[in-house]
Amino acid sequence: MTGTSLRQYPHYGLLGVGFGPSHLSLAAVCDSTRASSVRARLHCLEARPAFSWHPDMLLDGTRMQIAFLKDLVSPQDPTSPFSFTNYLVGKGRLEQFLNLGTLHPTRREYADYFGWAADRLAHHVSYGHLVEGVRPVTGADGGVTHLEVDYRDITGDKHTIAADHVSLAPGGRPVVPAGVERDALDSGVTFHSSTFLPSIDRFHQRGHDLPHRFLVVGAGQSAAEVFRYLAREFPYADITLAHRGFALVPANSSPLANEIFDPASVDLFHAADATRRHTILTELRTTNYAAVDDEDIRAIAELLYDQRVRGEDRLRLCRFTELAACRADGPTALVTLRAPSSGQALTSRFDAVVLATGYDFREAGDLLTGLEPLLLRAPDGTLRIRRDYSVETTANCRPRIFLHGAAEHSHGLSSTLLSVLAHRSARILDSVFGPPPRSGRPQTTSPLRRPRRSRRVSSTPIQRRADAATTQEYGCDFRRILPWGSTGPSEAGMGVCTVAPAATTTPHSHADHEHFYVVRGTGLLHLDGESTAIGPGDAFVVDSHRRHHFENTSAEEELEMVSVWSMGPFGAAR
Repeated sequence: MTGTSLRQYPHYGLLGVGFGPSHLSLAAVCDSTRASSVRARLHCLEARPAFSWHPDMLLDGTRMQIAFLKDLVSPQDPTSPFSFTNYLVGKGRLEQFLNLGTLHPTRREYADYFGWAADRLAHHVSYGHLVEGVRPVTGADGGVTHLEVDYRDITGDKHTIAADHVSLAPGGRPVVPAGVERDALDSGVTFHSSTFLPSIDRFHQRGHDLPHRFLVVGAGQSAAEVFRYLAREFPYADITLAHRGFALVPANSSPLANEIFDPASVDLFHAADATRRHTILTELRTTNYAAVDDEDIRAIAELLYDQRVRGEDRLRLCRFTELAACRADGPTALVTLRAPSSGQALTSRFDAVVLATGYDFREAGDLLTGLEPLLLRAPDGTLRIRRDYSVETTANCRPRIFLHGAAEHSHGLSSTLLSVLAHRSARILDSVFGPPPRSGRPQTTSPLRRPRRSRRVSSTPIQRRADAATTQEYGCDFRRILPWGSTGPSEAGMGVCTVAPAATTTPHSHADHEHFYVVRGTGLLHLDGESTAIGPGDAFVVDSHRRHHFENTSAEEELEMVSVWSMGPFGAAR
C-alpha cells in the first residue's frame, strides 16, 4: 500500500476513468444540477483521442432499444441543456422527429447526440490519457486518505493525478469463444462484432458480387443485425448464423417486464438475497441477453422464406450449434461447428467469421489490482457493492470506488445498459458531493433582480470574491483573493476554501503560517494526528510545517473557511 504522498499532484473530488455514456451522463447531470464549486471538482481521463460510441456497429437503420427520454440527463433534469430533446432543437429536427411517431432514435442519431453532448462537456475530460493503475495513499493514522491514478499521455509520458474518490467505467471487453485461436484473430479473418464495419470493408473492396462465405456466431441483437447486413450488402454470399438454441428468441420488451430497469426495481434487486437475485436474472434474461427485436426476427424469417421461393440456399440458420474451434488457414478461417447434444462436428472453411458474442463487464479489469487489499468480497468471490455503486471497502479506506457496468450481480440487468444512466449518475454525485439544492438545479441570481452594490467612494481597489477563479488545492475548492492576480505560492495572502459535504482534504504542510476563520459549516481540524471540532465563528492558526487537513462532518452543508497566510504568525489562539 502506498504511504503518505510527499508530492503534490492535481487533485479532484471525483475522478472518472473512461468517458463513454456513463461518465458523459455523470458530467451532464453534474453540470445541470450542481453548483459551479462542485462542477470544478469532477474530471475524467479517456484513452481515446476523441469521443466515440460503438462507431464500428452503426449499421444503417438500426435503432436504440431504449426510449429517447432515458437520455443522459432527462430523468434527473428534464430542463437540462444536455437532453436529447434539446439536441433535436439545436439540430433543427424536433418536429421532424416527432412526426416519425417513435420513441426510439436510430443508433446513428443517438451516437451523434452523445458526441454533441461530449463537445459541450469537454471541460470535464482529458483525451489521450491511458490509465494504468489506481493506488491508495495513507495518512499519518494509517487510513487511506485519497487515491492516486497513474496514466500515460498521448506521447507515452507517465503522469499522476490525485482524487478523493474514483469512478471506473472502462467499458466491456469483447468475449471471444474459447475455441478461437490467436492466429485467427491476428490475421483478421475472425473478428468481434465490435469492429464489424472496418473489418468487413475489405470484402466491399473485393466486390459485392463475389461468392464470399461468412459465418456469424451468436444469438443476440448484434448477430441478427450483422446477418441482415451481410444478406443485404452481399447478394451472392453464402451466410451462416450459428447459435446454441432452437430459434432466435424475441426480446421481452413488454411494459411490465421492462420495469426491471426502473430505479425502484434496482432498489428491490439490491435489497434481495443472492438466491432471489439469481432467480430474477434468470427469469428476465430475455429482456437483455441472447434476444432479438421482433422486427429483426421477422425480417430474417422473410429472407429465409424468400430464398426458398427462389430455390436458393445461400442463407441458413444452424440451431443447436456452437463454435468448437477456429484457426487461420491461409486467407480463410477453418472452423469446426459442433452440436453439443449429439457431439457431431463439421469442419468448414469461411472467408470471414464474425463473433457476435457480447461483452464481459464483470469487473473493471486491471484497474482494481492496486486496490485489492481494500476491497470486500462475498463468499462467491464477487465484489460487495453498495446501492450507490461503490465497492465496499475496509474501515480504514475513506475514498469511494464506483463501478459502472460491473454491478449486475448486485444491481440487476440495468447495470450494463443505458436505461438508468441519469439515476446512477445522481446517486454517485449525491454520495460524493451531497444532494443538490431542492430545486434540482444550481441556485443562481435572477437576471431581473441584480444585487445592489455600494457605490465606490474612494480609490481603494476592491477584490471581489465572485471575481476570483476557483481552483483545486489540497482537495478543496479554493478562491485566491489576495494578492492580486496570484495563482501560485506567495509570502502572504488571503483566500476562501470550501470543503464539499462529507469530503476530506489532502493532508499537507507548508513553510508559511496559516490563519483560519470558519464562516459556515462544521467539521474537524486534523493537526499532527490530533482532531478538533470546528464550526462557525471559530478562528485558529496552523503554524509553519505542521501537517494538517480538514474533514467536513456534514453530509449536506459545505464547510467554508477564510484562510490568511503569512511567513510569520500574527496571532495565535490561547
